[in-house]
Amino acid sequence: MPNTILQSDRVALACLRRKQRVENDRRDRIFDDRERTIGVDKEALDKQIKEKKEQDEAQKAQKKAFESELQQNSRRAWLLERKEARDRQEVARATCGYWHQQQQRLQNRADSQDDDGGTEVSIPGLVGIDREYMERQQRQKVQLREWLTQQQNEKAAEREKQKLERQQNDQNRVAMDRKLMQLHVAMTDTRRALAVATKDFNQLKAEEKGQRGQLDDGEEPRPSVVGVPGLTAKSDWKPPPETQQQVIEFRKCQAEERKRMELERQREKERADLDQINLGRTALLLERKQGRMNKTLRQQLDSTNAQLAQIQKEQMPDIKRGQIDDTFFSFFNTCSR
Repeated sequence: MPNTILQSDRVALACLRRKQRVENDRRDRIFDDRERTIGVDKEALDKQIKEKKEQDEAQKAQKKAFESELQQNSRRAWLLERKEARDRQEVARATCGYWHQQQQRLQNRADSQDDDGGTEVSIPGLVGIDREYMERQQRQKVQLREWLTQQQNEKAAEREKQKLERQQNDQNRVAMDRKLMQLHVAMTDTRRALAVATKDFNQLKAEEKGQRGQLDDGEEPRPSVVGVPGLTAKSDWKPPPETQQQVIEFRKCQAEERKRMELERQREKERADLDQINLGRTALLLERKQGRMNKTLRQQLDSTNAQLAQIQKEQMPDIKRGQIDDTFFSFFNTCSR
C-alpha cells in the first residue's frame, strides 16, 4: 500500500516548519550582538558616543591652543634674542669708541710731554694702566701654592683617617665573625649533646621494651612436674593435702610477682616520660637562648652598619667638594681698578 499523506497533515507540517523558521529567526535576532536591540540602552550608548566626541573636540582645541601659545613664545624668544644681540653690538661699539678716544688722548699727552722736555709723569687713575699687576700675580701664585699644599695635606690626612676606619671595621668584622663562630660551636655542641641524650634514651627504651617482652612471655608459666614437687602425669591421681597447699602458695607467689612487675613497669614508664619531658624542656631552653644570642648579634651588626653608613655619608660630600671654604677666596685681590 503506497504511503499517502493527508491534506490536514501537510498543512500541520507546513505550519510547524513555518513556526520553527520564525523561532530560528527570532533567536538569531536576539542572540546576535550586532543586530539585537533587546536589552540594550540605546540612549545611554548615544550619550556615551556624544560625550566621547566632545572630549575629542576638547582635546583637539586644547592641543591647537597649546601649539599656538608655543609658536607665540618661540617668536617672543626670537625677538628677545635679536634685541639682546643688538644691545651687545651697541655696547661693543661704544666700548671700542671709548677705548679709541682714550688711547688718542693718551697719545696726544705723551707727544706734548715729549715736546716739553721728555719728563715722565705718571697719571694715576687712567683706564688700562695696572702698575701692581706683576706683584699681584706673584701673590696669587704664592697663595695658590699654599692652598694646593694645604689641600694635599688634608687629602693625606683624610686618606689616613679612612685607612684607620677600614682597619677598625675589619677588626669589628673579625670580632663579629669570632662571636658567630663561638655561637656556631655552642650550637653544634648543644645539638650533639641533645643527639647523644636522645640516642641514650631510645636505647634505654629499646632495652626496657625487650625486657618487658621477655617478662610478658614468661608471665604465666605452666606448672611442671619438676617445678611442683609431688605431681605426676597420671590424670586420676589426687595430690595429698600437703602438696596442694604448696601449689596454692606457689600461685600466690606468682600473683605477687606479677603485681610487682606491673608496678615496676609503671614506674619505669613514668620515669621515661619524666626524662623525655626534661629533655624537651632542656631543648626548648637551649633554643630560646640561641634565639636571644642571634637577636643580640643581629642588633649589634645592624647598629655597627648604621654607624658606618652615617660616617661615610657625612664624609662623602667633603671628599667630593675638596674641602674648599670661603676663606680661600678672601686671599685674592677683589678691589676694583
